[in-house]
Amino acid sequence: MPDTCDPDWDQRLRPAVRPHFCESVARRASYVMDARNGDLRMASVGNETASEQNGRGGYVHQEPVTDQALEWRLRFKAGDSDPAETASFEAWLASDPRNAAAFARLDDMLAMPELREATLAAAAAPGSNVVPLQPKSSRKISWGVAGLAAAAALLLATGLEYAPSLMRRWTADYVTAAGDQRKITLPDGSRMTLNASSAAALDFEGGRRGVRLLDGEAFFEVIPDAAHPFRVTSRFSEVEVKGTAFAVHADAAEDVIALDYGRVEVSRLPDRRDTAELSPGDMVTATDAALSSVTRVDPAEAFGWTEGRIVFYEKPFSKAIGILRRYYDGAILIMDPRLRGIAVSGNYRLDDPEGAIQNLAEAAGATMTRLPGGVIVLR
Repeated sequence: MPDTCDPDWDQRLRPAVRPHFCESVARRASYVMDARNGDLRMASVGNETASEQNGRGGYVHQEPVTDQALEWRLRFKAGDSDPAETASFEAWLASDPRNAAAFARLDDMLAMPELREATLAAAAAPGSNVVPLQPKSSRKISWGVAGLAAAAALLLATGLEYAPSLMRRWTADYVTAAGDQRKITLPDGSRMTLNASSAAALDFEGGRRGVRLLDGEAFFEVIPDAAHPFRVTSRFSEVEVKGTAFAVHADAAEDVIALDYGRVEVSRLPDRRDTAELSPGDMVTATDAALSSVTRVDPAEAFGWTEGRIVFYEKPFSKAIGILRRYYDGAILIMDPRLRGIAVSGNYRLDDPEGAIQNLAEAAGATMTRLPGGVIVLR
């Protein structure tokens, strides 16, 4: 898996933004810790599945290099390294440039004073999401271990994607929180409905009509103007229209474009050689590898969220839960990989995401457990 993390992302955050960013990380970091021996047990945050369990009952990162860096940093924080182990560590660093980069990135995160303050506050707060796996002891949770867990949460979240995704939100003109939607009238009179947990930036300078969907989902109702095409870009695609209504969903893996009425042309980025023209009721998916064939889509499934409903038809359990994460202000962890591919269907109100998660869990034969801090575990 390519390393997509920008090692300088934290340095580019505006000073006024950094405390809020770190508070968000500490609040959302879901980690558990063996209070008896200090062994760190980590789980993914915000991505589709929890990391696989290791032989000791903890969790490992889906990227081996990152998992190894976390292991080495924890050993040194615990202070139990010896000369032989130090030599092994230095050999590991020298064996692959990615090893040194992963370890340096972890140290950079731990060096952020805002992260230290936010993590200690989160760990001390009532209802903290620090959950001992063993009976409680008098051992105090130190910044070294708690801070490592918070930094690990950044790396664990989406395969080194979580931190850059959060930073993109600070560059947006419009941002929505979990469960919120916002209707925006754009400078040209077109309308944009921004779905929950989404972010968008505008480009209307010099006669341009453009929106960049940084994360999430939006529905556009575009005012016709043949002389000035309206363009929506996201990670893998660009949509060009002259007057129409359509929805774009963008996440780390793909862009999904669905057309309500009118016509649009979709190009896959960055080369724009793959293109598709959509008619009403059509849908296409763009990834870093290809543009899919055009398929038909049920309007209720594609656009139901604009009317307060979420509809699934035979959708893999992991994808259905991934969609509901936009409406739930907390982490959702799928602990049993066998659940991910189970097909589920349903029609739910968006104002009760926890009820929808419970219903889907029952349909898939999963057990739903609520943990402090709003964490939901499905197994």
